[in-house]
Amino acid sequence: MNIQTKSYSVFTIVDLLCMTIGFFLGIFIRHGNFSCMNTYSVYREVYVILAISIIANAFFFRPYEEIFYRGYWIEFVNVVKCICVQIAVAFIYMFMMQISYNYSRLAFAYAVISILIFTYAGRLIAKSFLKNYVEKSTHRKKLLVVTTSKNADKLLGGIKEEMEFNYQISALAIMDKDMIGQEIAGVPVTASAETLYDDARLTVVDSVLIAL
Repeated sequence: MNIQTKSYSVFTIVDLLCMTIGFFLGIFIRHGNFSCMNTYSVYREVYVILAISIIANAFFFRPYEEIFYRGYWIEFVNVVKCICVQIAVAFIYMFMMQISYNYSRLAFAYAVISILIFTYAGRLIAKSFLKNYVEKSTHRKKLLVVTTSKNADKLLGGIKEEMEFNYQISALAIMDKDMIGQEIAGVPVTASAETLYDDARLTVVDSVLIAL
């Protein structure tokens, strides 16, 4: 199970928490208190519907796929899409139950804006925290790269840009010359063509990339 799968529940909880904060903040900005929650049950009902829609959206539409590789704009667009789903579900519920007249449109607008801001900020903070945690963790997957001396620099640069951040290039095996003890792009060379078998057998690695 990779970091993407493990963190799915984390981002679902983050979205739920941010929705809760934004929802109640919208009500407070509009009314100055939360007494409407007791006066009109529609506020409580809509809150529950929004929470259910977040969980259902996470389960059926998987909005957190590739979340660690999205830029700021793409993440913002994804947040907007998710919130549009929540709004649509809430509107449909209020229309079907014929209770929309009890819900302040201004409170709803404030809540939507607040949820958007908090959800976007919450996801960025969660991504940054998880990345830093994994990159500093001792549980990162170790990768052995088998290549040649002339390809090593370019290959390592490409791998570092494209690979998942929970992988770590732990060792290099250079096949066309003996460079054991040296480093290329900060990665130690631990094997040559003659010693590769013994090194691979004795070194703890999770994956091997062969690029000759």
